[in-house]
Amino acid sequence: MQKRDWHRWQRCEDELAFNELVEELYRDHAQHVRRVFLQGELGTGKTTFARRWLKLAGVKDRVRSPTFSVVESYENRQGQVVHHFDLYRFSTPDEIYCLGMEAYVNDAMLVEWPEHGMRHYVQPDLTVEIKVLPEEGKREMRAFSDS
Repeated sequence: MQKRDWHRWQRCEDELAFNELVEELYRDHAQHVRRVFLQGELGTGKTTFARRWLKLAGVKDRVRSPTFSVVESYENRQGQVVHHFDLYRFSTPDEIYCLGMEAYVNDAMLVEWPEHGMRHYVQPDLTVEIKVLPEEGKREMRAFSDS
């Protein structure tokens, strides 16, 4: 199957449509994507996206938001570790370094708020942008594949 690079916004009318877009991205990219960067304002659905992606990857544990823990680690169906980062409270690459980044950079990861300095350590294979529309419950998503 040929991978699809989205360069236009895909409209999500509701939560079901949002999950369907996550599933489509997973089907098209999961085999060759190890690092997913999630961008968007507060409350746009980055954690919701990460939860769905991790469940599709076969994570059986409850997927927790890393808002306060900063990073949560899971094992996917292949037994590989996947880290879920939330860098909202960080502002420089030096702060991220204090997490012990050398322990994470070779593993798969989903990163919320990567613009707070994560590109200093790793580059994404897939960047997903999410925005909320003025109409209640509606969002748009676009993705760029670098792999």
